[in-house]
Amino acid sequence: PQTVPEMPGETPPLSPIDMESQERIKAERKAHEKPHRCLQVPEKEAGADRPARGKSENLESANSELASTANMLREQVAQLKQKVM
Repeated sequence: PQTVPEMPGETPPLSPIDMESQERIKAERKAHEKPHRCLQVPEKEAGADRPARGKSENLESANSELASTANMLREQVAQLKQKVM
């Protein structure tokens, strides 16, 4: 606990603040403020995930197509190098 020095002639000092009780009060207040919002978050996240999955699948298929095209072009470049030399 804190100790406050006494000085004659001044107003009596305030009692020290108990930080543990302040933190507990703050946590309780916070818990009571938004209980309904905490329940809504998973629903929003689940709904937002569906379109992202579709986009992800489309991008993956496009990526595999581009990778196969790149491999084919590399092979053609190698063949052309062979012909030139």
